[in-house]
Amino acid sequence: MYRTILFVLLFCPAIASSAHITDRLLAGLYASANNQQQPIQLLPSGTPVELLANKGDFVEVQLVDGKTGWVEKRFLSEDTPAKVRLLALQGKYRQLQAQLDLAEERLADSTKAMPDSKVETKVASDQLAEPLPSAEAEITVLPKQRAEEGADKENSTSYSIVLLAVLFLLCSGLSFFFGLRLQDQRQLKRHGGFRI
Repeated sequence: MYRTILFVLLFCPAIASSAHITDRLLAGLYASANNQQQPIQLLPSGTPVELLANKGDFVEVQLVDGKTGWVEKRFLSEDTPAKVRLLALQGKYRQLQAQLDLAEERLADSTKAMPDSKVETKVASDQLAEPLPSAEAEITVLPKQRAEEGADKENSTSYSIVLLAVLFLLCSGLSFFFGLRLQDQRQLKRHGGFRI
C-alpha cells in the first residue's frame, strides 16, 4: 500500500494549480479622510499625485487631471515605481537605438564614398612623391653626420681620458722616485754615510 501511495505522489502531476501574485496595487481615492466609505476612484500603482495636505493617516492629493481626494499614507511613496522606471528606460533605449542606427547608416554611406576619397589621396600622394627623394637623401645623410659628430665627441673624450691617465702615472712615478730618494738619504744619515 505504501508503494502505491509513493508511486502516485512521485509520478502523478500535482492536483493543485499554481498562480503568481501580481504587483498591481490599487489605492482608493476617497472624498474625505475616511476609508469607511466607498472610494471615488481606484488609483493604480505608479499614478503620479501632488500632495496638498495631511490629516491623520490620510493625505489630500491632486491628480494630473485636476481631481482631488484623500489617499492613505501607506500607499504613497516618493520612489518611482519599478514599472514607471522600466517604461522610462525602454523609451531611452529606443531613442539610443535610433541614434545608433542613424550613426551606422552614416558610416555605411561614408564607406561607400571611400573610392572617391582614395582617388583624392592618390593625387595627394603623387604630389608628395616629388620631394620624397630629397627627403630620403636627408634621412641617409643625417645619421652619418650625427655619427661623425658623435665620433668627434668620443675622440675628444677618449683623448682627455688618456691624457689624465698619463698625468696620473707621471705623478705616481715621480712621487715614488722622490720617496725612494728621500728614504735613501735618511738611511745614509742614520748609518753614518754607509749603505746597508
